[in-house]
This record gives sequence, structure tokens and C-alpha cells, in this order.
Amino acid sequence: MLSVLFIILKIIGIVLLAIVILLLLLFFCILFVPARYRITGSYEETFVCKAKITWLLHFIVVKINVEKETVTSIRILGIPLSVFLRKKKEPAVEKQKTNKPAVEKQKTNKPAVEKQKTNKPVVEKQNINKPQHDANGDKETDTSCKSEKITFFKKIKLKIQKIIDLFNSIINQIKLFFTDIKEKKDRIKRYLSILKSDAAKASFLLCKKKLFKMLKHFIPRKMHANITYGLSDPADTGYILALYSMLPEAFGKKVVLYPDFNQAVFKCDFRMKGLIRMWTLLHQILSVIVDKNCKNFYKTLKKEIANE
Repeated sequence: MLSVLFIILKIIGIVLLAIVILLLLLFFCILFVPARYRITGSYEETFVCKAKITWLLHFIVVKINVEKETVTSIRILGIPLSVFLRKKKEPAVEKQKTNKPAVEKQKTNKPAVEKQKTNKPVVEKQNINKPQHDANGDKETDTSCKSEKITFFKKIKLKIQKIIDLFNSIINQIKLFFTDIKEKKDRIKRYLSILKSDAAKASFLLCKKKLFKMLKHFIPRKMHANITYGLSDPADTGYILALYSMLPEAFGKKVVLYPDFNQAVFKCDFRMKGLIRMWTLLHQILSVIVDKNCKNFYKTLKKEIANE
């Protein structure tokens, strides 16, 4: 019995170890294996663009076609993602079909509702038989009573009291307005003192540096574009060509201009390649989070917000 138990435990341990190793491999693949992208496009009368993103030797492939409409397709091991989604949606559709008889039963109960509607005239007849009070008579009696109670001096007193209350409310609003301005000024001064601190300056410089590194990582490593252009005035096309010649030679190899002095035209075609690695992006973000100056700056801001 003990030998059988040891064998079962050994098999369970091997399976668990294999699962852990697979998860670790997947984690390291996500971190270090880059996602490669390729974009090609052209513009003559309409814009056409095709993009392809692949990861882990075409384990995942994403294609995007942009013409009149954008069409996206995602494949995992060559199988479209729509196949996996259909399998999940089919049971829900079957449930909707089974619920149809209940809806039909509700439809059959409509005559009972119609019968209730036919009984409405009886209620209306009861409302017709209610005694109506003479509204004009009541109003005349009320006004005569009020005129007897309220004298001329009381009316003047009430009007003066209303003017005093209005004046007091205006003064209170002005006081509140100036107190709010003082509070806002003090708050702005406190925030400016935090932003002018050494920790804030150091954290801003670090964030700027890391952001440029991230953008540099996103920029395509290979890029080429052919542009045919022409303006209504040939002199303007010449000015643009002169500015283009002043640009660095590396840029001139990547982007080539073909001027047309005879007509106003714009055509272009381009292609670019690049890659994105998760580890490089995560490394830049973690270096900002771990930095001491960034931590101190975040803590001071958090305290200031909590005090408010």
C-alpha cells in the first residue's frame, strides 16, 4: 500500500513540477521574446495600410487591414480566434431558443389585460358623479379674509424685511468668495513648494529620460518611404526640396522625395519593421517606481491630498 501511495505522490509531484516549469517558461517568453511588427501602406486617392504582428515564432499572429473599413484577424497556432469564441456563444443561443415557449404563453395572456382596459369607463363615470366645488367662491372668501388680517403697515414691514434678507445673503456670498480665493492661493503655494523641491525635480528628469528610452524602443528599426509631391506653385515645391536637402543623410536614405513641378499631386508608399520587448518597457517603469526621489515626491503629494 505504501509503495502505491509513493508512486501516486511521485506522479502528482512530477505533474505539478511540469506545470510550474511551463508557467515559468511562458512568463520568461512574455518578458524576453519580442513581438515583431511590419507595416506597409500607400496613399494615392485613398489610404491603404496593412499591419502584421507576430510573437513567438508565429504562435500568435495579428493582422490589420485598413482600406475603406478596418479588418482585424487574430490567430493562435494558425487557428482563428473566432473559432474559440463561437464555442462559448453557442450554449447561450440554445438557452434563448428554449425560452421561446414562455414568451408565447405571455402573449396568450393578452386578452385578460384587454378586459381590464374595457372596465375603465366605469371609473370615469364615478369621477363624473363627484360633487364639484365652486372655486371662484372659495377664492373670493380667502382674499377677503387676508385683506382684513394684513394691514398696510405690515405689508411695508414685510417688504423691508425681504430687502434686508437679500442684502445679508449678498454680503455672505461675497465673504465666501474671498475666503475661497485665500484658500485656493494657499493651496497653490503649497503645491508649488512641493513641485519646486529637489525630489520633484529629480523625479521629473528621471521620468523624462525613461520616457525617451521607451519611445526610442517603439520607433521602427527599418523604415523606408517614397513620396511624390507637387504644389500649385513650382517655387514652393523647390523650397520644400531645398529644405529636404538640408536634412541629415540618414533621414534622406529612409525618406526619398520625388518632386513634380508640373501639377499639384501627393503620392506615397512606405514600409517599416520593428520589435517591442516587454522587459525593456517593464524595466523603465520599475526603475521609476523604485527610485527614492520618486517615492519621496509621491509620499509628499499623497500627504497633501490627504490633509485636504
